[in-house]
Amino acid sequence: MLPSLKVEGLENSENGSFWKEAKEGFHELFNNPLLRVTTYVIFFQNFGFSLMMGVLHFFALDELQATEAQVGFYISIGSAGGLIGALIVKKLTTLFPRGKIYTYTNIFDVIAFSILAFATSWWMIAIAMALFTFSTSVSNVIYLAVRQENTPNHMLGRVSGSVATLAQMTMPLGIIVGGLWAEFLNIRVLFVINIVLSAVILIALLRTTFHKTVK
Repeated sequence: MLPSLKVEGLENSENGSFWKEAKEGFHELFNNPLLRVTTYVIFFQNFGFSLMMGVLHFFALDELQATEAQVGFYISIGSAGGLIGALIVKKLTTLFPRGKIYTYTNIFDVIAFSILAFATSWWMIAIAMALFTFSTSVSNVIYLAVRQENTPNHMLGRVSGSVATLAQMTMPLGIIVGGLWAEFLNIRVLFVINIVLSAVILIALLRTTFHKTVK
């Protein structure tokens, strides 16, 4: 019963400008040094995350013999880590430069994946998930703030859409690769791959202007 929101001529305008606006979004994203660096980081972090999440529950149930309740507990504890990160990130930015906080959150990822690689019970998964979601929450808040500060207002939507497209593209790819790997090879090796990937990201960020200049 609501009135129509259709605007005459809008359809043609949208169809004609979609690819143009998408191109502008990617151009703005990859021509801004600060955003380009963090976009690469997000791409590889999402790929590593999806490698892990695609097989983590099967790993907990099949190899660690976790119960359904224990799976629920480690998911909840993991979520609590993300909440804590969101609550303290503002305080952290008053004490340390955001570029350095963003860089060093990868240490938590290295520790989290190391715990998973040697996990023998569900509570070790819980600790790893809490550390990982904590670092992800902190780094995401910082990244979104820096992206908004360094993107012209009229380009914010296009840049946001470009980042979301790249991030979401990695998820099914990582899940497929992780699933195929788990079918034939040891799942723990996937966690080791993520340790190496997180360490490489940390070392690479230490050499960037993002780490050195973002206050």
